[in-house]
Amino acid sequence: MVKGANRVGEDKATGYTERPGNADYLRLGYVPGDPATTLEYGLADFGIAQLAQRLGDNGTSQAFMKRSHVWETIYNPVNDWIQPRFGSNGAE
Repeated sequence: MVKGANRVGEDKATGYTERPGNADYLRLGYVPGDPATTLEYGLADFGIAQLAQRLGDNGTSQAFMKRSHVWETIYNPVNDWIQPRFGSNGAE
């Protein structure tokens, strides 16, 4: 799970892409234009953090727990909505 969550692009052996848009997600903290995918990846990161904690891997748990807060990057406190962000500057 950790390998797939950190991989950018497709797996060379299988051609499978675990997380499309992961390069932006890891670099920006969100997937531009796609709040549903950003939320999906954040929820998956939370699950990885919980599993790592129960397995005693505190470093991985803390790293993925921090990543799981990505919803904050697409939350608009002005209107209480989750909104897409576009590009590296995050402009709506």
